[in-house]
Amino acid sequence: MTLAWGEYGHDAPTVQRRDAMSRLAERSIVAFLIWIAVYPSVLLANYALHALGFTQLPLPVSVLLTTMITVPVLEFGAIPVIKKIVAKGEERLGVDGELRDD
Repeated sequence: MTLAWGEYGHDAPTVQRRDAMSRLAERSIVAFLIWIAVYPSVLLANYALHALGFTQLPLPVSVLLTTMITVPVLEFGAIPVIKKIVAKGEERLGVDGELRDD
């Protein structure tokens, strides 16, 4: 005997699709927040290099120095903060995706 999805009390393909959409939305939000952290960091590092007199450096060297500054700042500063923000958002959302009034 084969049972239809409706006989289980839920629509499993719809639930799977909703879970996939939730994961995509979460990944998109995290990517956006990381981008918001990366761009200003790179911009500030670039301005700092120019302010310190490194204006005549070839582009690859300038990019290398900027990267050496921004990657640790982001890895140990911005990304942990972003993860905490996402965790708080997930905490406020129930498993069913409903917003909780804590």
